[in-house]
Amino acid sequence: MHILTPIQRLPLRFVLVTPFIILLIVTVTITGYLSFHHGQLAIQDLATQLLNEVNVRVHENLRRYLDELLEVNFTNQNSIELGLLKTDNLMTWETYLWRQIMVHPTVNHISFGNTEREFTGVERLDNNQLVARESGKSTGYNYTTYPLNEQGQRQVATASMPNYDPSLRPWYQSAVSAGKPVWSEIFPHFGAPTLMISLNQPAYDKERKLLGVINSALRLSQIGDFLQQLQVGKTGQVFIIERSAMLVATSSGELPLRKIADKQQRLSAIDSNNGMTASVASYLQKNFDDLHQINASQFLTPTLVGEKLFMKVSPYQDNKGLDWLVVIVVPASDFMSAIDKNAYTIMLLCAGALLIAIIIGIWSANRVTRPIAELMTASWQIAKGEWNHQLPLQRQDEIGELARSFHFMATQLQDSFLLLEAKVEERTVQLAQANSEITCLNAQLQSENLRMGAELDITRHLQQMVLPKAKELLQIKELDIAGYMEPATEVGGDYYDVLQKDGRVICGIGDVTGHGLESGVLMLMVQMAVRTLLNSNIPDVETCLKVLNHTLYDNVKRMNSDKNLTLSLLDYEHGVLRLSGQHEEVLVVRRNGTVERIDTIDLGFMVGLESDIETFLGHKEINLAEGDGVVLYTDGLTEARNAQGRVYSVERLCRIVGEHWHLSALEIQIEVIADVRQHVGKQKVCDDITLLILKKNLMAEIEA
Repeated sequence: MHILTPIQRLPLRFVLVTPFIILLIVTVTITGYLSFHHGQLAIQDLATQLLNEVNVRVHENLRRYLDELLEVNFTNQNSIELGLLKTDNLMTWETYLWRQIMVHPTVNHISFGNTEREFTGVERLDNNQLVARESGKSTGYNYTTYPLNEQGQRQVATASMPNYDPSLRPWYQSAVSAGKPVWSEIFPHFGAPTLMISLNQPAYDKERKLLGVINSALRLSQIGDFLQQLQVGKTGQVFIIERSAMLVATSSGELPLRKIADKQQRLSAIDSNNGMTASVASYLQKNFDDLHQINASQFLTPTLVGEKLFMKVSPYQDNKGLDWLVVIVVPASDFMSAIDKNAYTIMLLCAGALLIAIIIGIWSANRVTRPIAELMTASWQIAKGEWNHQLPLQRQDEIGELARSFHFMATQLQDSFLLLEAKVEERTVQLAQANSEITCLNAQLQSENLRMGAELDITRHLQQMVLPKAKELLQIKELDIAGYMEPATEVGGDYYDVLQKDGRVICGIGDVTGHGLESGVLMLMVQMAVRTLLNSNIPDVETCLKVLNHTLYDNVKRMNSDKNLTLSLLDYEHGVLRLSGQHEEVLVVRRNGTVERIDTIDLGFMVGLESDIETFLGHKEINLAEGDGVVLYTDGLTEARNAQGRVYSVERLCRIVGEHWHLSALEIQIEVIADVRQHVGKQKVCDDITLLILKKNLMAEIEA
């Protein structure tokens, strides 16, 4: 209330004028923002289109340049296979290669080296001069260079390198190692300031015997010349790098290599003398950590050195080992001049409209507020309780209508006050009576809660009483047995029991659908029925399950309940375990900790769901040697979830049991339950957890 009072005291003149001004400011601001925003979007769309078009052109030309080498190697491979070129006689190759390099002006080098240390090739130099290079018996295995005239005829040799063996060269060895066409690493040309890349392809005969290696090479300066011809905005650039950030070619005119100690070395884009190239390469290296992470085209808008850039990075790859990144970048300032001019115009329009609105608003407010001020004085008198104060009812305009309405309202308000006082007194009496009734109901509810709590405690106590006691389990000398059950609520629906009679050990484990009081009562019924049937000398557990199902089915129908349960019974005698009934998987653990999982789906059916399940019943016999045993459990254990929603799982139970099988049954149980607790953490357990472990004792332990 104190916060609103100053606002309520604002003059009406101010209240009338201010919204118009605010509305105008908001409207002009939104209009200017939307105009600027849509201009930005238009600029971004334009930049995207430009970058995409340039990217397509770069990829197409890269493909055109590099496919020349593929075509050359493919043609030479076919010529060898057709017998047009002999790999053991390279004398005929020189004229063929000269004609071939004349047909492919973008290819700078074509050669072939066989397995007999012989080599022949033709290369195009910087001045477009063609030279032949040869090494073999005729040259004493010296790498000799011969200039070629316009007819492809040799001139006097100009250079020679002794003891040349092509099979020791990296281009030869990489092709032989790959067994297919493969690109070489990019390398500086030994005689010119440019980078080279070659495509090396092994040649085989029909029996896949190596004949030699075909080699064709390209000067990457041709790609740089093409990039310089591209127009990317006013100051945009295009450059190509490897995944290691080493520069391949650039539109800036910068050479992608440096001369250090009279040796040409490749240049990293990060160390480029061109500021935009270096900053963009550094940004990519930092933003992606590893440039190998860029597996698809990326459109980026970073701000580098105080300037926003539009950038497109796209991989260029093939199946022969080529893996480059094409980077196209253009400053946003190349497009922003029109946007800045438009923003200035909008600011001028906003200022002019605001000034006009203030003048019109003040004039309009004075016309409205003067007569209202006269009516306000009269209304204050009425507010003080002077109901008979006269209002300016004689006016015939809107203010007069307002005064007459106000007078009628004051009369009605006076009558309402009197009626309201009477109703408040009546309502007070009714509320006092209702409060008394609620107090009585709360007392009854507390009494009922106490009664129900006592009933649940009794049922839970009964459940714990019928579970097998440690003293009973210790009397079974041949087996080491440990059992554990924890209900999810006050009363659980899980069941397990262990009985010994006439040398037989009968074990049962089950899971009633749901949990709570009704499931707990059904569990007690099952426990009593199983014990009664087994003490009546039922010959086998299948018959026991059949009779138990029929009895339980009738009881469930009488109770109008939809509960049923999974139940497995195990009959152990003289090292043989007879298993029947459908429940969770039974884990058979051998002495060495190996776990076998037995599915019970075909050994029975849900108990209490159908009146007769005899056709579904089956059994499986398991032989237990000394130190072997079984682990029984309910799904509340294996499906216990942690905070991330992951279940405990049968696989984890098998691993924990296997790791601790050398311990006693009770110690194994403790380890499993502790591991479940660690998995669940502080997460609430939503189902009952039951675990029963049986382990056949060693003979020495039984005799002791």
